Amino acid sequence: MTNNENFKKFNLKRKLWHMLGLLIPFLLYLDIFRFLKTEDEHITRIIGFYLLLSFFIFLLIIEIIRLSYRPFNEFFINKVGFLLKKSEYNQIHGSISYIFANIILFYFFTKEVIFLSSLVLMISDPVAAYFGIFFGKHKLYNQKTLEGFLGFFLSSFGIAILFLSIISLLDIKTEYNLYSSNLFSIIGIISVSSFITSIVELFSFTALYGFLDDNLTIPLTFAICISFLSYFFGFPLDSYFSPLNLLN
Repeated sequence: MTNNENFKKFNLKRKLWHMLGLLIPFLLYLDIFRFLKTEDEHITRIIGFYLLLSFFIFLLIIEIIRLSYRPFNEFFINKVGFLLKKSEYNQIHGSISYIFANIILFYFFTKEVIFLSSLVLMISDPVAAYFGIFFGKHKLYNQKTLEGFLGFFLSSFGIAILFLSIISLLDIKTEYNLYSSNLFSIIGIISVSSFITSIVELFSFTALYGFLDDNLTIPLTFAICISFLSYFFGFPLDSYFSPLNLLN
């Protein structure tokens, strides 16, 4: 396969578009709605949850119309088809799954877990694709390669440690501070979570008309792994798992 064919298969524009999804956890971490209710540390998560839910319903309606009305689908593909996989031309596109994943993340988990889980999807998935397409020689499963698998694992571990290093340097209050007695526990949590998520990515598949895909399974797997392992290592529950109380 030539370099031009490889770049076409990699679809850089699509990867860059999907990386814009990092705005969601980034704005959460900046706590942009805190000024509305300064005494509520979860106010940005709560507002973000409702915004995501509204946006998800809107996109889902658009998708139902698109997939039910051929002329609209043809118009849609003509305008933004370069951002889609060919398999998404006639099924739900990955942005729907990612938004739904964030709805779940926002509701159940802390902002550190949300950011890490989204970061792994947005960075490691393209890295895995890049190494798999351009350097992949050892096939593992469903056209995926050992090189892509290692790219996902190493990048997810590396980007998670980099993020935690930054918030540790900024002395942001968190149980995941690398300059604490938790260092080796954190490294263990991140490395095992990265490895398990890499396996999930390797065996990822698409079902339910495209709704169930790696945009959903990767961030949720990473979040669940972090939470389970944090519990195993004795981290306080509210450092990783903090369901919203939407009734107040």
